Amino acid sequence: MKISKEELDKVISIGNDGRFLEVVKTRDGEDVLWSPIYTYNKYDNLKKFLDRQTIEALESFEGIMDSCSNTVGVPLQSFPQGNQPLACAAIESGWLKSIELSMPYGNTIHAFNFLFPPFAKFEDSSQPETFSKRQN
Repeated sequence: MKISKEELDKVISIGNDGRFLEVVKTRDGEDVLWSPIYTYNKYDNLKKFLDRQTIEALESFEGIMDSCSNTVGVPLQSFPQGNQPLACAAIESGWLKSIELSMPYGNTIHAFNFLFPPFAKFEDSSQPETFSKRQN
């Protein structure tokens, strides 16, 4: 890239603050720029990428992605305890979207995280006036 180190540092700083760009280290210790914007609304490309992988550790990740696309809104809590950190990493990196809702469970209220593939159609498109119109 034809950009000075100072300019790159500024872009990375803004990207970190806005949570749309970050530096990740590879296993080789190399710095790589990562952005969840790359994955947004490109589930088919992500699926093809995962299908081509031969790394055994990615099988659990692929299973989580498949579950979320086959059953839209699958609760994070429904995954085995060992896969929940992997699903949280997928949310953090932009591979999955999450909506947290508090719901009654027994005699108490629990927070549940529902997971969605990164499709534009799952964006929250509600307008503030929609709620106020319904109240009247």
